[in-house]
Amino acid sequence: MGWFWGSSDGDDSNKSKDPLRDLDPSLRDFLKKESPVKYNDSNPPAEPSHKTFEATPSTNAIGTTSSVPSAAEEAPKVPRESLFKDGRYAHLWKTYESKESVENAAKSDQEKITDVLEGYKYRKAEIGRAALENCANEQWDVNDCFRNGSWGSRMTMCRAENRKLERCYMVQAVRSRLRLLECYLLT
Repeated sequence: MGWFWGSSDGDDSNKSKDPLRDLDPSLRDFLKKESPVKYNDSNPPAEPSHKTFEATPSTNAIGTTSSVPSAAEEAPKVPRESLFKDGRYAHLWKTYESKESVENAAKSDQEKITDVLEGYKYRKAEIGRAALENCANEQWDVNDCFRNGSWGSRMTMCRAENRKLERCYMVQAVRSRLRLLECYLLT
């Protein structure tokens, strides 16, 4: 496994500019599965942002070709963001690019990797919050032990109640992670 910013030798001109090129394939697959932001290689296939539509000649019943487009070809193509599906204002939507696509195109590879890590940390924090919410009764017992517990239980820092809370938290966290993994496998 290599460094994200490349090797120290100056022979990087023949290598691709993909920062994940030196990662282990299993780690790369894991990142593709776990990432909320889908990472594409640095060399995506060239795709024109402005599509041009040309009228193609159509054949009549007689067999001659005419350059007049049919009604189906004549209808303007409207993106899903448009509120008017009948083709009004289609000329305005012709060059439209969504905010997400513009922001993703402007991001560097480091920012894309940072987005992946932030998404992982966010999911982990949400799993922890859900697990604590599901263990509210055990948390109540720990707090009650510290406030109103016996002298002996306070001296042991409410060990029994804390163990119950930790056990509940671990079980809930594992269940949440398994549900999350199941969702990834089903999609």
